[in-house]
Amino acid sequence: MVLLAADDLLEADFGSTEYEDARSFFCSGGHWRESRTLIAEQLELHVNDLERLGRARLFERPPPKRAPAPRPVPLIPPLTPAPTPTPPPPPTPTPAPPAKPAAKPVVEPPRRRPRKPREVHDRKWFIDQFLRKHG
Repeated sequence: MVLLAADDLLEADFGSTEYEDARSFFCSGGHWRESRTLIAEQLELHVNDLERLGRARLFERPPPKRAPAPRPVPLIPPLTPAPTPTPPPPPTPTPAPPAKPAAKPVVEPPRRRPRKPREVHDRKWFIDQFLRKHG
């Protein structure tokens, strides 16, 4: 099976299922690595030896032939010249807004007298107040 996968790396078409499976077997991780480990143990090889074999086969293969690039299509000039844009009409002057009246002088509010400190009451006073309100 290992030799068949190695041959597929050299002979199968690029992008085919055989090529992709062989490449995944030798170079991918996950389940492919687990399978590669089990097969390497049966063949009494190290896992990296199988991976090294696959990578060597990948580098032996010549790169795929590419189709030549298509020739660019020449641009055909327009039959009639494009019309020249007409300039926009000049803006009409807008009348100036009416003048605002002069601002009133700022008057400071009168200063307040300082508060008197609150009386300090004891706990009994609060309880009496509560009972008066709520009965």
